[in-house]
Amino acid sequence: MKKRIVVLLIILALAFSLAACNSSDDTASPGNAGSSGDTGGGGSAGGSGDSGSSGGSGGSGTSGGSPVEITVSRDRVPSSLEPQDEDNPMATTATYLIFDRLVAFDNNTNEWLPQVATKWNQVDDTTWTFDINLDIKFHNGDTLTMDDVIFSFTRASQFPRSADNWNMVESVTADGNVLTMKFKNNFVTTPSKVLAQGFIVNKAYIEAGGDDAIFLNPIATGPYRVTEFTPLSSISMEAFDDYFGGRPSIDVYHFVGMPETDARYIALESGQIQYAGDLNRISYDMADADPNLTPVGNLSKSVTCVSFNCTRPPFDNVNVRRALVHSLNIEGYAAFDKEQTARSLLYGGYMDMYYEGAHYPEFDLQKAKDMLAAEGFDDSNPLKFELLCVSTRPGQEMWQADLKSIGVEMSITRPEFGTYISRETSSDYDVLTTGQGNRGNHPLTDLDRFSNDMFGSRNFCLYTSDHVQELINEIRVTKDEARRTALSHELEDILSQDVPMVGIYLDFLKGAGVKGLTGVVYDGWGRALFRGASFSG
Repeated sequence: MKKRIVVLLIILALAFSLAACNSSDDTASPGNAGSSGDTGGGGSAGGSGDSGSSGGSGGSGTSGGSPVEITVSRDRVPSSLEPQDEDNPMATTATYLIFDRLVAFDNNTNEWLPQVATKWNQVDDTTWTFDINLDIKFHNGDTLTMDDVIFSFTRASQFPRSADNWNMVESVTADGNVLTMKFKNNFVTTPSKVLAQGFIVNKAYIEAGGDDAIFLNPIATGPYRVTEFTPLSSISMEAFDDYFGGRPSIDVYHFVGMPETDARYIALESGQIQYAGDLNRISYDMADADPNLTPVGNLSKSVTCVSFNCTRPPFDNVNVRRALVHSLNIEGYAAFDKEQTARSLLYGGYMDMYYEGAHYPEFDLQKAKDMLAAEGFDDSNPLKFELLCVSTRPGQEMWQADLKSIGVEMSITRPEFGTYISRETSSDYDVLTTGQGNRGNHPLTDLDRFSNDMFGSRNFCLYTSDHVQELINEIRVTKDEARRTALSHELEDILSQDVPMVGIYLDFLKGAGVKGLTGVVYDGWGRALFRGASFSG
């Protein structure tokens, strides 16, 4: 009862804040009429990706010329709008409306789609050319130049999240409107990884205003321009009239953060917001049963996993890692959250490629206790460690209780997001639970999690194996599908023995909108894409 009262107080506070920022009384629930949205397909016009037209061709979508204005809530608002720096769900949801990339990616096939580049050509194993649309306008009226495009890629080397991708680029040059990009290796994954972080920025604007200009008030080429941004609190943006892909159907977006899932759902149910993301299974099922709401969900390419710091004793000992995996009730945790189990960290969400290795330890608490005792951890010397978490999940407390039953003391730490990211990327942890998503828009980029050349950015567990690296490098370049499959299975069998990380389940991404809001879709990387959003009726 007390929690319900607190949540209602949050909603009342939100109502006052929304009343202050909304300019029209009839914009609180503009989508109560019409049919439900497509919850399984792509959200953009012209395909199932995040490129092209933004869902409209001019004018507002309501009668009488009133602007179509909606409010979206996820669990947190970012501290900046720098797309190379922020990676939380709200940040990507917002920045994918503000920024364009050289190419976009089809949500289902990962194929490239035109965005700033209109077409492309592979010259040889390491060289690509891109024809750039130089008629594109920035939000401040500047016209896109080739200097802007080259600057956008070279600037990426300054950010930890994209530096490892940029390090695979040999050169970027321009001749007229043709961009030539030469890579340092011939890995099939390299172009997609680089282009996935290829957000286009305005060189002159950043050089004049510094990084704070883009962190707080970005000028880009996307379908929406920022009108107000309060870090960690709210974002407002409006449709960009000169967007080259066509004016969007939604005129104004407001983004607000609510950490409590219950608060987001009640705000949606009461009409204070029009879209709620990051819902739990209970709220998602309630939305599915509510005739005034439309659930939006998609199986993620992100695997919730347990990762061991393989350089920190005793987790550098494979027997200790295997003992702890024996203590993981993976089926139980997945069943509790109604998720799909996935032990492997390779090709999560790509079920035609997915394979679980032959050597994963099964749940057996007595076996876990006996193996730990053999490594010197018993009642007289209990194993103690910290579990670092990005968010609260029921399985964490369930695992903690199971470990306690066999004499293992596991503390759980859930710091604020920035601290978590800092600790995760610097491997300042014993064991962590997190969602390991595919970050390169290509299934084979999942190999990066175990690659020696991805320390600090992908291979958080700092796992090293010369043989594993040889397998990864061959998989990255082989064009023989049968050979690649055989190599992948060999690799996964090794990983299931060494268990530097172990998957728990594939996340099912869950959100909901008011009835009549269509074209919103979760892609496999956790982004709620709104470029194709509109209201029917």
